Amino acid sequence: TTWSNLSSGMASTIVYSIIYANSSLFAGTYGGIFKSTNNGNNWYAVNNGLLDSVTLSLTSNGTSVFAGTQEGGLYRSDNWGASWYKANNGITCDTVYTLAYLNNILLAGTRRGVFRSTNGGQNWTQCSNGISTYTYCLSFCSKGTTIYAGSYSPTGLYSSTDNGNSWNNIMPGSSNYVLTSLTYNNAIVVGTYGYNGGKIFVSKNEGASWQDVSTVSGIPPWKYTDIRSSLNYSGTYYLGTYGKSIYSIPFNQIIGIKQISSAIPDEFNLYQNYP
Repeated sequence: TTWSNLSSGMASTIVYSIIYANSSLFAGTYGGIFKSTNNGNNWYAVNNGLLDSVTLSLTSNGTSVFAGTQEGGLYRSDNWGASWYKANNGITCDTVYTLAYLNNILLAGTRRGVFRSTNGGQNWTQCSNGISTYTYCLSFCSKGTTIYAGSYSPTGLYSSTDNGNSWNNIMPGSSNYVLTSLTYNNAIVVGTYGYNGGKIFVSKNEGASWQDVSTVSGIPPWKYTDIRSSLNYSGTYYLGTYGKSIYSIPFNQIIGIKQISSAIPDEFNLYQNYP
């Protein structure tokens, strides 16, 4: 209901990504990486060794921080931002849109498909089995051992059950440009870009079929609206859009899964069939 400006110390207020790691906040911006140790009240630049300032994505594997840049490739810090060095070994694309650490695997979504590292970012291999090397990969999420990758081109959402080694397209259709994705219980929820406005799609059967829930979520169909980010927090679904602010809705309204009782059965009975 209320918001505070927390950009004190930031040289750039174009913020592409935020993560929390090692008791600190890290923000990837148009003007480099900034760090806060007091919940965002103050920020300071942590760009030593970072030669490419436009930082699109951030992630951490618990011991290091990784930063994906625009036209500058991938960087790594082993001292929580005090210094950075190139960590591009095996990555053949200079633009890294999204990063994730899922199932003990590091994933990098680029404009040349997906790359993964199984050794903490020392080496990367391209995962081109089932996903084009010309795919713009923009988002990652996971459910159990299944990893999902949202793409802008050529189309839709992909899934992998072998930690990113191979992929299957589970959301065909050239108009389904998936910019953000998340999972919750049995549902996959994706936000897309479209000429007639961004849409929200839900699948409750691992991508076999999809339902457009944009009307339920109350997003007006502005043309060219992108659903850029999403979050499920404490039963509320939050959406960040391109130029049209933030929206929220109770999550169970879009997935149709509702808790009907807080009681937990402690026994069951099987009676004679009737008639």
